[in-house]
Amino acid sequence: MSLEESKRRINSIRERLDSGRVRVKWNSPEASWLEGIFSRGDRRLTGVLLDAWQQGARFDSWTECFNIDIWRKALDGHGLDPNLFLRRQRDQDEMLPWEHIRSGVTKDFLAGEFEKAGKAETTPDCREFCPGCGVCNDPGISPKLFDGPDQFTRRANRPPEEDGSRIKRYRLCFTKLDRAQYLSHLELSRMFIRALGRVELNLVYSGGYHPMPKVSFATALPVGLESMGEIMDIYVKGTEDSSLPIERLNKELPSGIRVLSAEEVSSNRPPPRIKESHFLLTIHGSFKRDDLDRFLKLSSYMAIKRHGNRERTVDIRSQVKLFHLLSPQELELVTRHGIGPEMRPAEIIQEICALSEDELAGMRIVKTKGVLV
Repeated sequence: MSLEESKRRINSIRERLDSGRVRVKWNSPEASWLEGIFSRGDRRLTGVLLDAWQQGARFDSWTECFNIDIWRKALDGHGLDPNLFLRRQRDQDEMLPWEHIRSGVTKDFLAGEFEKAGKAETTPDCREFCPGCGVCNDPGISPKLFDGPDQFTRRANRPPEEDGSRIKRYRLCFTKLDRAQYLSHLELSRMFIRALGRVELNLVYSGGYHPMPKVSFATALPVGLESMGEIMDIYVKGTEDSSLPIERLNKELPSGIRVLSAEEVSSNRPPPRIKESHFLLTIHGSFKRDDLDRFLKLSSYMAIKRHGNRERTVDIRSQVKLFHLLSPQELELVTRHGIGPEMRPAEIIQEICALSEDELAGMRIVKTKGVLV
């Protein structure tokens, strides 16, 4: 079915359902078309990806930002037919783009399973008859027998200390500068977990049916804000050293993310929590001292905080502890935390100094310090 035919059928279904109470969700045909190309493609698509990016392909997972014509033009520019990846029947002897990934299962076994699926034939339980898939060829790998539902209950309720390993808690101070400022908090957390795994630290996981590494941050830094000193806690077990391998860890971290220090702290202490933050704001124009002094003399200053279509009133005067004008272009801002809804430093300064959009876009904000409770 062509892309245009898929769109016509989806629009027809949508029209029939609009008047009813049934709600159906589906992926965009254009996005699925592109996903199909890259999931089956090879290194020839590298140039296509770069060209599309240079032509403005950004945030393509968002419908309002996705432009399929950019990708079609990039494919044409490299002389690639989308059907080469989407509709072509592949021979079993062909070298496939993903064959360098070693999962343990052999290609011959997968080819046999493909043929059996076409004939509606089943594969017996490998605990009763080994089909020779290749996974169990490595030493120490064998099928795990199911011990019944109590097996999962015991694991979910087992405390992490049960294996006898001593658990240590470390507090890390790290930077988030330059291009790293555009990492979201979730991306930052995943990046650290992967880096800690590459230096072979045995992280402690939470219990329950969805265990996660026990990593906690003092605060979630907004996207686009740089910092010279963020705080996070990690829990490690089975280590004899009292210090973490900071140099090895920094080699696994991207540019702009550097661990400055790591100290062992008591496991009984509460999670890290910030009570105030210090920021350095630099602007191409100039900050007006009169605006800052007039604001500090007020007992309250109510401002509108917008998030999408929602609005709420915030007292930013109670959030601001002090200003320190270092020069006409540099301003130190200290904010308090834990006093209700908060506005970002850029929003606070724009409200107080009535900055233009150009001045706001050119302003650099760096978090220089966070004071823990």
